[in-house]
Amino acid sequence: MEDFVFEAPKTKDYVKMLSALSLNEKKTLVVLPEASKSIILSGRNILNTKVITADQINTYDVVNADQLVVLEGALNKIDNLLTAK
Repeated sequence: MEDFVFEAPKTKDYVKMLSALSLNEKKTLVVLPEASKSIILSGRNILNTKVITADQINTYDVVNADQLVVLEGALNKIDNLLTAK
């Protein structure tokens, strides 16, 4: 998914994003390229969703989620993390 930013932390905007992707009822992991206070605050109170940054990604969170939403910038960072070792 293309990178996006919320101008202000609004749970309503986060729910709209999940609805647009048909992810309302699924355990969702959203992976950001870097910490975005507005996105993290918007998603923290929503049941069955977790927001992390690319450098925090781990096997448990990936396997535990029904759906992954990975932003473009996060893919590059994950690739760099994996190829650096």
